[in-house]
Amino acid sequence: MDFSIAQMPTWTIVLFIVFFTTVPAFLLVHVFREAAIVQKQPRLSKSILLCFVGYLIVVALITLTGWFAKNTLPPRIIFTTTIPLFLFYSLFVKRAKWFKTIAPLLALDRLLLFHLFRIVGVFFFIATYYEALPQGFAIMAGTGDVITALLTLPLIAAWKRYPTRTKPFVWLWNCFGLLDILAVVAYALILSVQALENGSPGVQQMGTFPFSWIPAFAPATIVFSHFLIFEKLRITKL
Repeated sequence: MDFSIAQMPTWTIVLFIVFFTTVPAFLLVHVFREAAIVQKQPRLSKSILLCFVGYLIVVALITLTGWFAKNTLPPRIIFTTTIPLFLFYSLFVKRAKWFKTIAPLLALDRLLLFHLFRIVGVFFFIATYYEALPQGFAIMAGTGDVITALLTLPLIAAWKRYPTRTKPFVWLWNCFGLLDILAVVAYALILSVQALENGSPGVQQMGTFPFSWIPAFAPATIVFSHFLIFEKLRITKL
């Protein structure tokens, strides 16, 4: 049986696996750790970590069969992972008692820091260098993610020292980050339509292992976190 693995050098695949199984997990736990301690929910971080790892494993197993790599409308990976994950966040997590208890205690700087994982956008540049993704898509997706990620650290530093002055810039950053991820998903859908029409690969490699983890996890999680930041900014009185 041939496994559906990205057509990239082995070192890029290994590096991506190491990055994606560690950095997002660490940042996710970091977002909730302090609030969980205050609310005396010591198992919360472990539960989040187990859910994250379990989800990646399930997505990886399906990906390896090649089911996500086929060009379809709607793209299978969007229809079966991205959308359901966002609905899970919105309809289950946000309404859960534990989240309602924790949410008011989530620090804005920790929510911002989570977006540091969007430095994963560098892999889009690597992918287009090896002709695994269309250049226009890779540059757009990679540039937006990297800019969003790199701006998090100076924003956090400014927020801690000058919160009143920094708040408008956090609003702008949050709008940019949200619009960026929505534009990337829209562009990927356009390329999928074109791929079906003219037989081109499109963004087919995003449905191969391990890069399928990006559409399966990132868009839904990023959009949900942007909404949390908007809510935090709205209720924060300075």
